[in-house]
Amino acid sequence: MKHTTFLAALVAIAMVSCTKDTGSIEGPAETSSKFIQFSLAQSKDYFQPEYQGLSAGVTIAVSKVTLATGQSTLLWDSSIAIQPITNYPVMHHPFTFGKVFHDIDDHRETLSYSCWIVYRDRNEQLTSEGKNQFIATGNSASLILVNP
Repeated sequence: MKHTTFLAALVAIAMVSCTKDTGSIEGPAETSSKFIQFSLAQSKDYFQPEYQGLSAGVTIAVSKVTLATGQSTLLWDSSIAIQPITNYPVMHHPFTFGKVFHDIDDHRETLSYSCWIVYRDRNEQLTSEGKNQFIATGNSASLILVNP
């Protein structure tokens, strides 16, 4: 009888010592992928005489932003050198391309898209405009219009 009680106590101790605290163990973070399609085209008809000599350059960037700290990490960027604005595709025939960004933890991170357009007129004066926006959460697709 002593032997059975001792064995039962040993088994009970082994089972208690092997129990894991499920509250302190985190599983792998669920991540998502985001597909961003860019559409690049002129914003209006630049073939009119008043736009003669107008040039534009474009810089596009996608960054991952940590929600808790606001820290931004550049994932991808691309630039088009300043060139005559009539070299850009017309509105009804845009140049489109896409990029996929993987392993985004929607609970802790988001993607941010930014675009900077620099214009140079026939008098060599520079003006610019920029925009920044956040991309939707979850496995998603976004369309970004880039219109110099």
